Amino acid sequence: MSKQTTRFNRRLERIVIPLIESADALLYTLVGLVFLSGAAGTLGYSVWSFPANVENPDLGGFPFAIITLINDLLLVMIIMEVLRTVLSYLRSVADPSGHSCSLHLSAPRAASWPSGPR
Repeated sequence: MSKQTTRFNRRLERIVIPLIESADALLYTLVGLVFLSGAAGTLGYSVWSFPANVENPDLGGFPFAIITLINDLLLVMIIMEVLRTVLSYLRSVADPSGHSCSLHLSAPRAASWPSGPR
């Protein structure tokens, strides 16, 4: 490898790659905020519309209101699980050593388990 190529690679590693990683983390943060606001809005709307759905016999009354509420709450849970994935990614970017206080990240890895009978 030539000296010029080596200098270019070092410059790339020092300047361009951290810039792209920062932009990536910023976009993930914005997506996380949108997910959080969407989950909060969905939760608020479902709680707000529940009494009106119960009192409206044309829509099906109480059974329809319960089904709609459960459907909305499940949507909020799905959004929050996706948000947890985004947060996990942002933690891994913030701490590349992999150290984390989260239980799901500190579980033993399958590669370190003994394989087969002894």
